[in-house]
Amino acid sequence: MESIRIQADAVIVTPQLIHVPGQIVLRHGRIVECTRRQADKADIELPGKILSPALLNAHTHLEFSDLPAPLPAGESFPQWIRSVVERRRHLVAQAADEAEFERGRASSIRLGLAEAWRTGSAVVADIVTRPWLPHYLTSPPKLNTLGEPNSASELNSNPVSASFAIAKHLLGFPQVIALAEILGLDAARCDESANWALQVTSEIASAPATATDELIGQTCLGTGLSPHSPYSLDFNRLRIALASQPVQRRLTAMHVAESREERAWLEQGSGPFRSAFEALGVPLTAPRPSILDVIDWLTTRTRALLIHGNYLQAPEMERVASAAGMSVVYCPRTHRHFGHSTYPLRELLAAGVNVVLATDSRASNPDLSLWSEVNAAREEHHWLSPAWLFGAVTTAAATSLGIDHDYGSLLPGHRAAINVCSYSPGVRAVEILDELTTRVNPFRPLAAVLNAQ
Repeated sequence: MESIRIQADAVIVTPQLIHVPGQIVLRHGRIVECTRRQADKADIELPGKILSPALLNAHTHLEFSDLPAPLPAGESFPQWIRSVVERRRHLVAQAADEAEFERGRASSIRLGLAEAWRTGSAVVADIVTRPWLPHYLTSPPKLNTLGEPNSASELNSNPVSASFAIAKHLLGFPQVIALAEILGLDAARCDESANWALQVTSEIASAPATATDELIGQTCLGTGLSPHSPYSLDFNRLRIALASQPVQRRLTAMHVAESREERAWLEQGSGPFRSAFEALGVPLTAPRPSILDVIDWLTTRTRALLIHGNYLQAPEMERVASAAGMSVVYCPRTHRHFGHSTYPLRELLAAGVNVVLATDSRASNPDLSLWSEVNAAREEHHWLSPAWLFGAVTTAAATSLGIDHDYGSLLPGHRAAINVCSYSPGVRAVEILDELTTRVNPFRPLAAVLNAQ
């Protein structure tokens, strides 16, 4: 079957364009037609269903996906960070050898990918830390008819496959943009970390783009760099380490203005961060950049994600808005977990900043359901339009990640990354997004739904 035509009660092409009813035609993993007409006989009928673009998660840390609950926020942000570091050290000490530790890391990442998949995410921008290898992403879990892992033993089995005629047309597992993390307040560690990150991204970029399966294509969609934050880096060494590297065109993500404690450290060299660094014996000689210094450096990257930005100030927002290719990533439930001040979303949007939604990780979030971030954002900011909310996890998110030519909408030429959900009869096209953004986890991947039929 060269192509497949699917009929649904509605098709959300973009937040601004919804066909009621709608048909979509797929061929070899791409959308070739999306239309309102229903005169052509469909190969698959989906009565009572809506088709929509799959969701795009602009920020997470999949290595924490085995956590059953978020780590406690603690009395200060540095205290939470210390619990993250202690957990990593515990896992290393607990493993019999390096190979066992790596197997545990790979298993956690795959659990996160499976959760992202069954809750409707097609692309995940993941911050990766040592050790990390591309094969950690392969052999995704076999899915049952509900799109969930059948058992823990299936984490290393083959991906879901509907009938071959359908499978070759659909994306069947999340694609990952691997952002290699760089850390180190002393020059030596910062250089070592940067060299590792550059090696990882270069090796993947130079590897042949061989598909692991017709259904999922190449699991690692792309790479980039993630200098962790201005409080955890020798910022001058970072700039030197990356200045001579041809990586400016790669996606760069950095946690900036995440907490009050961060601002106190960067601006006065005081507060809980100083106490934490002194207790750990961390050198305090590295120059502390300002938030504007960091933003100015991010503007030299072709595409950048400023993660969180919970405490950005007006001049900093204006600088972000003036930078082509820079977006801010807002994680509503993680923001809530730490009890931060009201997120400056209205101010960011008024300044013209492209803001998108993401989950962060299970270290600060109960799950990796991106649509739950939509629900949380709507609860916190009642004035947001449903179209903006939907775009923040589809079209705007695709722009932020530089993949809007392939993902984020159901326009012809885009990848067949498609979700499906139930449709309430009588709901007008203009009301569909309003209804969906009040519902909890309405989406399932189309590949899983067809596999169940």
